[in-house]
Amino acid sequence: MYIGYYKDLIRLGNIVLLDMSVNNDDIINQCEFVATATGQTGWEAILKDKPAVIFSHPWYEKCPYAYHIDDIDIMKLISNKPQIDRKEIDKYYSQYLASTFPGSTNLVVAHALGISMEENIQSISSSINLKLDEWGIDKYIDQ
Repeated sequence: MYIGYYKDLIRLGNIVLLDMSVNNDDIINQCEFVATATGQTGWEAILKDKPAVIFSHPWYEKCPYAYHIDDIDIMKLISNKPQIDRKEIDKYYSQYLASTFPGSTNLVVAHALGISMEENIQSISSSINLKLDEWGIDKYIDQ
């Protein structure tokens, strides 16, 4: 963004810009809820018992305590302070994991999953082949 964009944000008075070196955990721990345009920060907040207001459609968008910006009144969220039920989150995540294949197109995530690149490629290929088989289309041949 151009420098004026950030100056305009700061003028709002309730915006604080943080250095990129500030630890995400420290920021989330100080929040009542997290609002995020994309990505992992919302999931990290939920795991820390903080609601997440999301502006996009991340993989966890159907998780309890993930609220899409179009569906939530922020002021009500702030005043009601929902109590996070860890069992609901664990149930959601267990169901999510049961319906997915381990693997990632993101090399950092693949490393975090503790699988080799070969296993990662095989897992992704297997999931594609299963879908193609369901649809009656010839399988992709991994060479």
